[in-house]
Amino acid sequence: MSANDVQQCGSGPESSAARTSPLELADSLAPPLRELDEVVYPYEDDIAMACGPLHEQVTVDTRDALENYCASRPNAYRGMDMLVYYERYDITKRVTPDLFIVFDARRPIGRNYRIWDAGKPPDVVWELAPYSDMKGDPEEKKELYRQLGVPEYWWYDSSGELDGPRLQGFQLVNGRYRRLPASRRGRNSRWVKSPLLGLEHRFNGQRLRLWDPSAREYLRTGREAEQGRLRERKGRLRERKGRLEAEAENAELRARIAELEASGANPRSQA
Repeated sequence: MSANDVQQCGSGPESSAARTSPLELADSLAPPLRELDEVVYPYEDDIAMACGPLHEQVTVDTRDALENYCASRPNAYRGMDMLVYYERYDITKRVTPDLFIVFDARRPIGRNYRIWDAGKPPDVVWELAPYSDMKGDPEEKKELYRQLGVPEYWWYDSSGELDGPRLQGFQLVNGRYRRLPASRRGRNSRWVKSPLLGLEHRFNGQRLRLWDPSAREYLRTGREAEQGRLRERKGRLRERKGRLEAEAENAELRARIAELEASGANPRSQA
């Protein structure tokens, strides 16, 4: 959503920060300095987030879909609007992706994400804001993520303000981002598959959805999951009602038979 004054690691590909990762910088510190880390890293941004209703909805829907994706993967963590610090002892060197996923982080993740503690940058990052709402140029953010070594970067222009594809995915190959190939389904639909997640990002001209090819279904949003729970509850209630009605009929039948037997009549002959 927002990047707090997206701090560049260097001025270009030949900068020292581009040649040295934040993890290498952190590991190069003397042990006493690493052990006496008393810097407080805020977990809330001091710049208000620009967030329109369309941006908010697509971010929440994608968050919920990724939450469902991570539910069966105990080694996966999904972050949203979380400050990601990438240079130890400097609280200004941070960025706030709309969403990210990391696998096998070295330490439990708290209220912010510190690359040197996690042992790695996020594996997949999403920026979903329309250009006018984005704090920082998307190309600059892409360059920052490249320098940090983020394996996959996704950008979705939810408002269609810029020329070019509204949905783009990039994969880090030999230190450079390569645009992932897209396929089209109809005039406005654009599908791009994530090699790392195995999910397809599908944009049909109106909505961004995540498709699971192995399950052959869309990952459900929060609204869809709630609707599914309501349908399941109604189904259970109908099933229970049917059982109660059947039990009531059986109870009435048993009571009638008992009455006939008590009166000495033959239930079969009465029938």
